[in-house]
Amino acid sequence: MAWSAALIAEKKRRGGRVPIILADLLLGDGSYHYWATAAGNFPKALGAPGSAAYSPWIKSAGPFRLSRSLRSDAGDLVVQNLSGNTLQRDVAAAVQAREFIGALTVVRFWHPLIQEAEFEFHGFLTKPKVTPTEASFRILQLLDTNVEKVPSDSYSEQCTWRYKGKMCGSTGSATSCPKDFASCQDATRAAVERFNGTPHVPTSASFPHHIGLPGSGGGGSGGGVPLGKLKGGPPGALNIG
Repeated sequence: MAWSAALIAEKKRRGGRVPIILADLLLGDGSYHYWATAAGNFPKALGAPGSAAYSPWIKSAGPFRLSRSLRSDAGDLVVQNLSGNTLQRDVAAAVQAREFIGALTVVRFWHPLIQEAEFEFHGFLTKPKVTPTEASFRILQLLDTNVEKVPSDSYSEQCTWRYKGKMCGSTGSATSCPKDFASCQDATRAAVERFNGTPHVPTSASFPHHIGLPGSGGGGSGGGVPLGKLKGGPPGALNIG
């Protein structure tokens, strides 16, 4: 993220103003939440263009670990465990109920006078640690290979079991098997319920995005939030454009 001349001048000043921390969250049910270290109306990073009223519920954000590889970039977000009016109690209950797990999150260190962010991080929230006074979230980068699930066997059109072995289970009269689905289905083998191959290539819709956003699918945005160019993070992290 390139800084403007005004932001550079602000950072050079002695006793410069501390930036306001903004956090935009998009939950799996499609609802948006806007949190900050100070109440106010600020430009949104998520949702329709424009500004939103940010609630002063953030206690701290960071540190953020950034790298230039596929190591997991991550940071911390701590919010007060809210109490008070009905709306605040509802949000606190949602935090307690773990409804924020997997929420798409954009954290910015915002300078309101310059109207510019000096730092921006995109990721998703993990399971919070909740105490009577605060809730602590870990924000992981969007492309986090540590949370991806991989199969214990390779995808293949052919079965990988040894014919007539315990995993195959065939007791048919055939003495060999070409390992394809049609042959396994034949009456001389009749072990199709044990066939572990893939008769056809799965469609991209079979692989929903792990964030679980409404309308998101595999193979790209799938109607959900588009994935775009890196903003403010290292080349190893995939962020929302």
